[in-house]
Amino acid sequence: MNARPSEPRHWQAAAEPSDYYTGGPTWASDPAGHALLRINRAGGPAEATAQAATEAVLVLHSIRRILLWTAVLLPLAVVLGALLLSMEPTR
Repeated sequence: MNARPSEPRHWQAAAEPSDYYTGGPTWASDPAGHALLRINRAGGPAEATAQAATEAVLVLHSIRRILLWTAVLLPLAVVLGALLLSMEPTR
């Protein structure tokens, strides 16, 4: 059941500050275990669903960041480096 207004809530439908200071979860610890703890601390099914959705958004954000680096930025750096190396020096 949901917590009464006089009782403290034991759930949080958002990521904790330590999880998003880098824009995503901190991978130095066990992110899946911490996510499950936050979901299990939810006060009821609705709160657990909201927390699970928040955790999914954090994971998707991390995947997007990894894809951005591997699919866009690194190939762009390689191409620009190759172009700069292949140019003739001007005199």
